Amino acid sequence: MIRQSLRLSAAALLGWTLLAGVAAAQPASTPSLLILSQAVNPTGPLRTDLLAALRQLRDPALQPLMAALASGDSPGLRAQGVLGLAELADPPRLNPLMVSGITDPIELASILGQALGLDLLPPESIRDVLKREKLDPYVEAVLRGRLARSGDKPDVEALTKLLAADHRAAPLIAAFELAEAGVPKPLEEQSEKLLQMNDPARGVFVGELLEHVRTEQTTSAGPLLGRLASLYRDQPALHADILRTWLRVAPEAAAPIWARAFAEATQQSDQLRLALAALDAAEGLAPESFDTVIKAGGSADPILAALGSLGKALAAKEGQADAVRHMLSQRYQQAELWIGDRARSWPPERAKDAWLALIQTAATRPDSTSRVSEAVPAAAEGLARVSPDLLREPIASAAARSDARLTEALIVGLMRAGAACAWDAAKPPQWPHPNSAALALVCEARSDPAFGKDKDRLSRLTAVADGLTGRLPAAVRVQAAWLALKHAGEADATLARLLARQ
Repeated sequence: MIRQSLRLSAAALLGWTLLAGVAAAQPASTPSLLILSQAVNPTGPLRTDLLAALRQLRDPALQPLMAALASGDSPGLRAQGVLGLAELADPPRLNPLMVSGITDPIELASILGQALGLDLLPPESIRDVLKREKLDPYVEAVLRGRLARSGDKPDVEALTKLLAADHRAAPLIAAFELAEAGVPKPLEEQSEKLLQMNDPARGVFVGELLEHVRTEQTTSAGPLLGRLASLYRDQPALHADILRTWLRVAPEAAAPIWARAFAEATQQSDQLRLALAALDAAEGLAPESFDTVIKAGGSADPILAALGSLGKALAAKEGQADAVRHMLSQRYQQAELWIGDRARSWPPERAKDAWLALIQTAATRPDSTSRVSEAVPAAAEGLARVSPDLLREPIASAAARSDARLTEALIVGLMRAGAACAWDAAKPPQWPHPNSAALALVCEARSDPAFGKDKDRLSRLTAVADGLTGRLPAAVRVQAAWLALKHAGEADATLARLLARQ
């Protein structure tokens, strides 16, 4: 049993016992308690949205609940508990002991995959996980590759054994890692197996493979990507994705093939797709690579020309800020999303400039009632992680203009980052809509330890949790529910009630 294999500390066990002792004192169910119960119900539908929202709070007071979920019998809840405990660790990391009793390879693979994506598996944790027997072969191949890129010597013997795994992807991933270690023959053999597969199964596999190669920067995949690019020339979307990946890991080999594909493209959609593929690898390309994109755009297609100018600026490492602003002035959503995401890897000052430009672009859209790009909360989250004070003016200005959509997007970004509210809670802006007022209240409750002393604010937060104020998604309401009960001094009793159901 997982419950027996998870070794909680003596303090955690004592806390759990004490909480159970106050369960009887818990008042009758309220809407706040009901939505929290939905999040952790082991017999009802799995509400990962609610649990992910509770995890996002990064609240140490939720540790007993996460421990109970991690040691429970529901695989879905167990994964959320394990990840929640890992995020509450200092520094955040998954302790292999947390998954020591999970015997289902699919469940374990899912948890480890999510932990990798959340950067919760440092090298020491990976080494411990790799000591397990019967680890999913795909997960093992990925983990061994990640460990090699952290500086460890590749385990050629273990990778060679994975070549015989009865798994669609594991042998190829292991072959990539062997090629990186100087053993190229297995990759040649596994590449031939992939190329001999029939579509559409091969096409689906290739899509998954590309994501892996980009994430892990697997340079040994270059020759295979070249053959795939030739094979899928008549499928524009997949061909562009292959070129995008190939340009990232082997730009010198891929650039001439990309240039030929762009020269042959006659449809605007194909040109934009290929321009974005090159933009994604701009830092590794020669600046002149983008001259053809700029020329093709000319005055007839300003979006395409702007994509070329931005790629050239990034490749030349000069004029990037102006090129970003010019690109954003075109209001091309794909470029906005790309800038919002890629800025995380840029130097801090350039990243802040790009994120502020994204927010300014949204602030000047012609119709303030129109939708705001998802790039905006991403930009606000980025700013909140490095310079949260820079959000004070944009939020105040958006609220003053009654731009409810932008106000809410900025507050959402702030909350994703876990940052304190970027306004004076004693004198908040005049929020333009009940939704923005409700979001702001939840944000204040997350960062103000004295929130519960203000009975009016606490009452309004409870109304948000109960769904009586604003029309917020359940993921925000569950945060409001926990925070309202915690600030009311009912955290222990609430945990006792929830733990009793596990």
